[in-house]
Amino acid sequence: MAIRQVVAYDNESLKVASNSPWGWGRPRPGSPIINNSDSPNGTIYDFSGAVGKVVTLDDTRQIDVFNDDMPNQHRITDGNGLVANGARVESESLIVLREYDPVTGRPIGQTIEINVYSQGGRTSDIWGFSETGKLQPGKQYIKVGGSNNGDSNYANIAPCFTPGTLIRTEDGPAPVEEIAAGTRVWTQGDGFQPVLWAGATLVDGRGRAAPVEFAPGVLGNARPLAVSPSHRMVHVSARAELAFGHAQVLIPAKFFLGRPGVRRRPARAVAYHHFMFDRHQIVEAEGCLSESFYPGAMALSGLEAQTRDELIRLFPELAARPEAPMELAGFCARAHEARVALGSDLRLSA
Repeated sequence: MAIRQVVAYDNESLKVASNSPWGWGRPRPGSPIINNSDSPNGTIYDFSGAVGKVVTLDDTRQIDVFNDDMPNQHRITDGNGLVANGARVESESLIVLREYDPVTGRPIGQTIEINVYSQGGRTSDIWGFSETGKLQPGKQYIKVGGSNNGDSNYANIAPCFTPGTLIRTEDGPAPVEEIAAGTRVWTQGDGFQPVLWAGATLVDGRGRAAPVEFAPGVLGNARPLAVSPSHRMVHVSARAELAFGHAQVLIPAKFFLGRPGVRRRPARAVAYHHFMFDRHQIVEAEGCLSESFYPGAMALSGLEAQTRDELIRLFPELAARPEAPMELAGFCARAHEARVALGSDLRLSA
């Protein structure tokens, strides 16, 4: 068994626009996106602005590619309301889109690749899709290319914060899985700053790797917030200021376990999302304060090799100074210091 995850959208969220040419061999306006063969170039789509959902599947061949033409290889284990559990699925085809300018009638901007997913071995039974770029709500997109081979690499479509966590950006709250290089995210010290790198790591979400979940209100968060155990959260207290000279301290999420409203949330697999700036920053997630990715030696060792290599190519200094690659954004509490800051007699989790 090999558990894989993809962030997928309901196919109903990308529909043929009313101004799309149609007739013989062309999909009717209002119909949802379908496979490449039935979607000629020039088809125009409206995107509803739906938020992607994490769908979990078992890839029986334990490889890195979500294949086409192999319905018996991939079976849904958690369809998250998009597709039935147990369904046999394929990455059916690839559709290439660009933003459509209704004034000029021409495509503009960069290409966005859409992987369309089918089920039951039926090429036209489409239940969802993934995107390699960011579709914008209210905009139209035109098909400029495609392929009937839908093979797609999980690394490009897989869902650190867990998927769905809302991050404060210049354009408003955005799911962490939509944060990409160039996204301007709010930081406590420097206002809105551009993200230089974003990535994700898929791990077994059981045992010590299980996400730590904070119930609403525990840290000022409006909704439940789940992060990786070592992800540091901001804690403010007079006790910390007396002990360390810093009222605001960064404490790993696992050290909050045992306090009211904090628990582990095990999962067979979980995707942890990371994003990084040119310096370590304090950011806002679900209304509370947390850290951006800090590329220390331990954090880098937890990344997949391909992701780690990409990060080191972008930031060569990480290889030269793995223990302290950049200045920390605040005072980071170790286990005994977290106990003091939290005012707890609890036995802190490892």
